[in-house]
Amino acid sequence: MYGTWKNDHIDPEKRAQIEVLNNKLINSIKFNDTVAVKSMMSDTLKNATGNKVDTIISNVSSAFESDQYIVLDEYNVHNLVSGTSNSLPANKKSDNDYTLNYVSLTREAYVSLLLVKDMTGDILITVVYGNYDGKWEINILELGQYRLYNKTAMDYYKLAKLNYKKEYFIDAANDLFLAKECLTPASEMFHYKKEKEVRDYYDKMISEIDKKYQMPITLKDIPGNPQIISVFPQLKEQGYFTTVRYLSSINISDSIALAKENEKVKLEVQKIFTGISINKKATLYQAFNEMPDGNHPVKYYGFVDLGVAQPKSF
Repeated sequence: MYGTWKNDHIDPEKRAQIEVLNNKLINSIKFNDTVAVKSMMSDTLKNATGNKVDTIISNVSSAFESDQYIVLDEYNVHNLVSGTSNSLPANKKSDNDYTLNYVSLTREAYVSLLLVKDMTGDILITVVYGNYDGKWEINILELGQYRLYNKTAMDYYKLAKLNYKKEYFIDAANDLFLAKECLTPASEMFHYKKEKEVRDYYDKMISEIDKKYQMPITLKDIPGNPQIISVFPQLKEQGYFTTVRYLSSINISDSIALAKENEKVKLEVQKIFTGISINKKATLYQAFNEMPDGNHPVKYYGFVDLGVAQPKSF
């Protein structure tokens, strides 16, 4: 018999077997036990990854908040022959609908999509087990960001469109950046139904925003003519913060003069970038005396501007 069974429709005994393996896998990743992870892998996967898996597990393990997880979805697939290309539509009937594509190296496969909390959201662990004469071994293992700050790529896509309509262009750009960060949580295996729509919108909007705000922007109404050189989201454990970098002619060791200038810079920034401080925990400002090139560290002086509430209509 061949076909695909999902979640509660999977044989309970088989689900229990896989749950034991999933527990071992997540625990091993959390505690950086690469030997244990490799012991669960098929020879095909071991040969394909080599020692790269050691680096991947080491990097990810520190991000796991615990070895607890929730199951997003599970699939038990029976093929007529090994080497079959499987396409598994989630059929969620929501914007978070996705399709999973992979090649099954065995006639029977079991796919687990597991969510583990990290400091900024949820990591998706996608595991494809193959049944080798009654023994389950991992043929595919992918790890990627599924949520950032409790929102999926599709959530950020919807926010971007709303912010664009309000002409909050920096917020829209930030939302699109975060959407792309968690758009493909299982590399080329995982595809949202609206992935192409998101990518097309991203390209269109970012191009439009780049044309609207051509950097550097000189603030001619402020003495010394400071220049805005970049605006981008900075991801921290507490959330993401819009960060404004600008060049100042005031020496960054002169904190008093810089603070006075920054008050003027903030007012100009709020005029240029509509909505940049509305309903935000904070906006970060970084004053530089020389242009950062990304190749070596450049000193700056930082300021934190607490957000303001959304104006109410009466």
